[in-house]
Amino acid sequence: MGNICWKHASVQVIECIQQLQQVEKTLELMITKYESQIKEQQTAARRKLHRKNDCMRHVKTIHIIRTHKKNLEDRLTTCINKRYHLESLNVTKMHIEALKTTTKTFQSFLKDNHIETVEKLQEALTDMISDACEINDILSVEMDETVDEIDLEEEYNQLCAEIQLPEAPTNTFPELDMNEFVDEKTPLASEKQSVVI
Repeated sequence: MGNICWKHASVQVIECIQQLQQVEKTLELMITKYESQIKEQQTAARRKLHRKNDCMRHVKTIHIIRTHKKNLEDRLTTCINKRYHLESLNVTKMHIEALKTTTKTFQSFLKDNHIETVEKLQEALTDMISDACEINDILSVEMDETVDEIDLEEEYNQLCAEIQLPEAPTNTFPELDMNEFVDEKTPLASEKQSVVI
């Protein structure tokens, strides 16, 4: 008997804030990892431009990673927003506690105003809780993972346009006139024969 079963509310809020900060750090690390994976896949796609099926596989992977990266970015934004709500909630709770202490001191002077102030703070607290519930609803929405084949084809064409592959030469070699290379001082073979005769 006498054991405390529930943690103090302010401790729970602080723990929630710390957990959200850890989630934010994890999400940031995953976003950075996905960005590097997108760059790797783009490099691999450029190397395989001459093999369309292999290149399209890398382009498709890029789209999948981008979808997940955008989902993580949305979650990161939501976590940051939720953390700020909790911090504001904690400050509001501290404010309420400060008001309670103040009202004990000035109870004879602030009887009427005290109830109104607490009601206003309670309304603000209710609004913040409803906002937090809306954020939870946003987190539970599933993402769309479909990839449009037309977008894939356009991205493949853009990759081909970025890197111009060298073209094989089509020119033929011109015929050479052997008389151009004969030295004027050196007699031709026909002239040598006439001199010997």
